[in-house]
Amino acid sequence: MTEKPRILCVDDEARVLIGLSVLLRREFDVVTAELPEKALDALGRPPEFAVVVSDMRMPGMSGTELLHRARELAPNTTRILLSGQADLESAMLAVNRAGVFRILRKPCDHPTLLEALRDGVEQHEHLIAERELRERTLVGTIGLLMDILALTNPAAFGHANQVRRHVTMLAAALKFPDPWELEVASMLLQLGAVLLTPTTIDKLYAGEPLNEAEVQSLARGPRLVAELFRAVPRLDGVKRLVDDYEHARELVPPGTVDLPADRFVLGAGVLRIANDFERLEWRGMKQPEIFELLRTKPRGYAQALVELFRATLAVRETNEILEELPLLALRPGMVLVEDLRTKSGALIARKGHEINSTFFDNVRANRYTDVIEPVRVIVGRRWTPDDAARG
Repeated sequence: MTEKPRILCVDDEARVLIGLSVLLRREFDVVTAELPEKALDALGRPPEFAVVVSDMRMPGMSGTELLHRARELAPNTTRILLSGQADLESAMLAVNRAGVFRILRKPCDHPTLLEALRDGVEQHEHLIAERELRERTLVGTIGLLMDILALTNPAAFGHANQVRRHVTMLAAALKFPDPWELEVASMLLQLGAVLLTPTTIDKLYAGEPLNEAEVQSLARGPRLVAELFRAVPRLDGVKRLVDDYEHARELVPPGTVDLPADRFVLGAGVLRIANDFERLEWRGMKQPEIFELLRTKPRGYAQALVELFRATLAVRETNEILEELPLLALRPGMVLVEDLRTKSGALIARKGHEINSTFFDNVRANRYTDVIEPVRVIVGRRWTPDDAARG
């Protein structure tokens, strides 16, 4: 049985909401809210609504303001405004500021309302399909670039992959909306490493000063990312995350305790702390020392995020299943626990590298015969009560 489209109706008059529920429940899964604040709370929690319909005049917050905030909380939810006013200025404000899909005169007859809701549901489905296609295409394309990075610069790839794992872990713990945007942003921020030599990479991650030529090469990375944003449409969320990453220390000054309410500022902090943690670990620091440094000298993230990172990392590492295997027994999906090197010291793959077909191509192409074995890898993770709760 196909699920009914989920819609949210907002009006300060209870009798109006009761009437809408009776009229629409045969075709839609109707949720109602008499207060704009309750509507915003509902919009901020899953599952997502296909359409939100709001009255214009309500005490405390206008329909225009509500739908403007709804646009930020649930950008894929179609917004419809019911207005009893013949006010052109208010209508223009609703369209321009809140991105309203349709404005209907109140009272609105049943057929007109049904038609608008059906069109709104269709618009929502179109946005979702477009978003999913964009996500798959973009993540796949950047993933290919990361594979190239793995072949040309295993140290940089290992760093990028570890950062990505930490970002994905924190996004899940925070229930971050549109986590793919965080994942893409984390990969884009590493693209500049493609332009650096392994020697420069080692200096960069070790915190050593770079010479002028190395600084210029490093500066080309952000320009690559800016070109990508110009070439690929509708990456506003990813762009905002990257921009806020660059300004995170001003947005979340030292001494901030609670998580930021703005999801982009919070996401920028996630990107920052994941990068900082990985760089400090690269330098050989132990986790207690790293977390103490992140706590006392944060660079754009709140104390609460440091504690969340510490707790979720401990849970992840506790539930990882480790094995020591010969090189040729490694399989796609396994993750290196330590750097993989030859007996002569050459780096093949960095700690955190997820084994894939590119890895085996690299091994075969270079005919590695003196790899230090056995290789310690994560082969899976234990099932936890949280997994069971998620179904």
